[in-house]
Amino acid sequence: MTNSFIDHFLEKLNENNIRYVHWKSNTNIDAALANKDDLDILIHPGDRETAEHIFGELKIIRAVSAKDKWQDHIYHYYGMDIEAGELVHIHVHYALVLGYDYDKNFNLPLVDAYLSGAVKYKNVFLPEPEKEYIILVIRLLLKNGRIPFLLLPPHRQLKRLLFNPNVITGGGWRELEDLRSRSKQSRIKEIIENEFKICSYEEFLSFESVLIKNKGVSVFLRASKKLESKIQPFSKNNFGKSLAVSFSRMYGLKAKKLLAKISGKKEKEKKISTGGKIIAFVGGDGAGKSTNVDALYKAVSRHLYCKKIHFGTPKHGFPGLIMKGISVFFSLLSLKDRSQMFFLYGRTLDRKRTYELARKIRRNGGVVIQDRKHSAEITAMDCPRIHLLASGRFTYFSDKEKKIYAAMEDVDVTFVLKLNPSIALQRRPEDNPEELLIRSGQVWSGEWQEKDTYVINTGENDRETVRKTILTETWNKLSGESCA
Repeated sequence: MTNSFIDHFLEKLNENNIRYVHWKSNTNIDAALANKDDLDILIHPGDRETAEHIFGELKIIRAVSAKDKWQDHIYHYYGMDIEAGELVHIHVHYALVLGYDYDKNFNLPLVDAYLSGAVKYKNVFLPEPEKEYIILVIRLLLKNGRIPFLLLPPHRQLKRLLFNPNVITGGGWRELEDLRSRSKQSRIKEIIENEFKICSYEEFLSFESVLIKNKGVSVFLRASKKLESKIQPFSKNNFGKSLAVSFSRMYGLKAKKLLAKISGKKEKEKKISTGGKIIAFVGGDGAGKSTNVDALYKAVSRHLYCKKIHFGTPKHGFPGLIMKGISVFFSLLSLKDRSQMFFLYGRTLDRKRTYELARKIRRNGGVVIQDRKHSAEITAMDCPRIHLLASGRFTYFSDKEKKIYAAMEDVDVTFVLKLNPSIALQRRPEDNPEELLIRSGQVWSGEWQEKDTYVINTGENDRETVRKTILTETWNKLSGESCA
């Protein structure tokens, strides 16, 4: 079973005569075509402009991770499969760049040769199995070579030397066995001698033998050293510099993640390259707001940095807790209006803190899915309330509260989920009828003329239509189009 979005994407590549192949991990190609795994697409650099025009046409957007800073010619792209409600990850390569993750040091000048003779499987082009096999041998030796080993802590180095006779395991070993069984040795010899002129056929056989025997780390280290010397002309850095930059990047990234974890601000790595967005939801009782917030979060957060926040019931910050403490103090003195005033002001400060967090995430390329927002259309919740206390006596705090709320309306898309209050009463019989009618009534009767606001009547539209509409309009905004 394939994925409809992926099918359409591949059809576009084929229609436009893009020179490409799904260049690795083709043992699991069916999983990739069904969106159970990433697509690894090698595109000829001469077709890059046309390919990126297709990305724009299909609203496939680029996201970046920390590793993108040092991985040349490799990019992460994402499209939204509206039908399935999930993201599709397309890992695009414009060169055959190989090596350790923290320094893909070798750019092999084999793209033309690798793309030639591509074989079509279903609707995707794959390299000849012999070519994929040759590159896999190189990849596995580099990934299990000197630099990855030297960057291990000493106790893990010792453990690998003494207790791990099989270096390649799991998916790597299955892929090696699969490609080897489908490759003809005569064709491998022909490719190495006529197309992949980076080592002799005899040298390749020695590298292959190390992998097939799969015994002993020291044997792998010697073989990887020999391989690196053969392909050194195609490297950016010599061995010493590659080791140094790999060490710096790996432990620098680990330190950054550790600090983020300690501070409680752990983030997803991949962020939208053109900037993040705040997607807000407003909904009447029973209109499906929470359900659709959760569905959108599930779809986006699978691959991208995405945070779900609740504007109506925000987490407490220190200023808000101080106000709450003062509120409790005045409550004990039976000064109810003053107690309520500090309670409301504390909640306003907590909402301000939550909103500022949303803006920070957006600046950093993340997607914020905000449950509820302040709007002039609604005066029953998520709005200034202090002016209603004690005949408007608390003017200082009331003015500050109104000013704070007025500054919290900047979102990129607002979905208003409307439901006839009479239907809401039927769906939510456990709620207070008077309060429900007020809240739902304001959402129902509001004009909702703000820019980038999308109003959906969930009483007239089925759940699937609502879900697809929200995904479509969200992705339109993330890909740079205006909301309808």
